[in-house]
Amino acid sequence: MKVEALLKEALELANLGDLDGAERKLKEALVVENLPELWNNLGNVYRRKGFLYQAIEAYQKALSLDEGFHIARLNLGVAFLEIKRYSEAIMILQPLLGKLDRDELYLALAIAYEKSGKYADFAAMYDKVKSPDKDKILSEYGVESPAGRGQSG
Repeated sequence: MKVEALLKEALELANLGDLDGAERKLKEALVVENLPELWNNLGNVYRRKGFLYQAIEAYQKALSLDEGFHIARLNLGVAFLEIKRYSEAIMILQPLLGKLDRDELYLALAIAYEKSGKYADFAAMYDKVKSPDKDKILSEYGVESPAGRGQSG
């Protein structure tokens, strides 16, 4: 019960923007029990703080405890995307196709494909994204929509 309470507190603190407090609670919970969900959430806190290499380590620890933890794999891939390691992001994210149906996955892969010069794969992932904000999100990564590139989609 203590771990669940600490996780709940950590999530509440993170939602309020107290990332240091959330980090403390998650580390406290990890002392009690070494759970992949705690490592994944710690990775999310690190990512929000801009500590991408610590986030990657946390996501990898989550996956070492549960290699089938798809959300941790997605988060790991996005962290690699954020440090501009596009080939690694693709290798991490591609196996999730067919296992996760999430805009975050399709957008991350679209960006990684575009940055790697794989424009047909980019267009295919772009077409899977349902979010009306997809062009805005892509532009934050310096990526134009396929239509903006003169391609169909």
